[in-house]
Amino acid sequence: MTYANINRVYTALQVLLNKQQLGFVSPSQFNTLARVAQDIIFDSKIDDLNGQVRNKIRQLETVTGDLQNRAEEDISSLFEYNETQTASSGTNIFAYPSNVSYIKSITYKGNIVDRITPSKATYYVNNNWTPPTDSYSIAIMGSNQIEIIGEDLTEGIKMSYYRRPRGSVSGVASANYPTWAYTTVGENQVYSSANSYDFELPSHMEHELVMEIASLMGVNLRDAEVVQYAEGKIAKDKQQETPS
Repeated sequence: MTYANINRVYTALQVLLNKQQLGFVSPSQFNTLARVAQDIIFDSKIDDLNGQVRNKIRQLETVTGDLQNRAEEDISSLFEYNETQTASSGTNIFAYPSNVSYIKSITYKGNIVDRITPSKATYYVNNNWTPPTDSYSIAIMGSNQIEIIGEDLTEGIKMSYYRRPRGSVSGVASANYPTWAYTTVGENQVYSSANSYDFELPSHMEHELVMEIASLMGVNLRDAEVVQYAEGKIAKDKQQETPS
């Protein structure tokens, strides 16, 4: 996966701010806004996926299929598939993964587990028509734990979920957040790739990241010239970085 480059985003943003005569964003300000912007964009992709689920129920999936495909592609590297989760010793209580953002499915012994809120737990657990079994388990999704109800739980559950993005280095995910680091040369702050961390969203979303950070700083994104200028700056930087 080629992730969005922190220096290209930072440079494009600086040029955009200069063009709008909005001054200078310091590295510390940028790093804070970079994390916020990445989270906002990620959440919007999750909203797109949730919207697609609702539209399928309403039989509108043909209209919004492309939107779902784009969202899934944009955050595909953040998807954890069938990750095994084990219960607390001697219990049927499972902790949420520390980095989970959106759970797509939970299975037990290969069967989908229905997820319910705590307020509906009594009805489902005491349901005499279809009580929970190994092949029809339910998951009570609490605020800080998951309780699996079945007949005789003897295995862990498998969870497929999207994790919240952080940073990356040389195309590999990192526990650190996006960071533009620098060394001081005279009075200048010079980009230090060795100490920086890229985003964990794909490189084709660099323009979207610039626009989101600019928006957080008050840039008027209704100005078509501003958008075109940012797109052109990123494209030019990519071209210059490509070996001839």
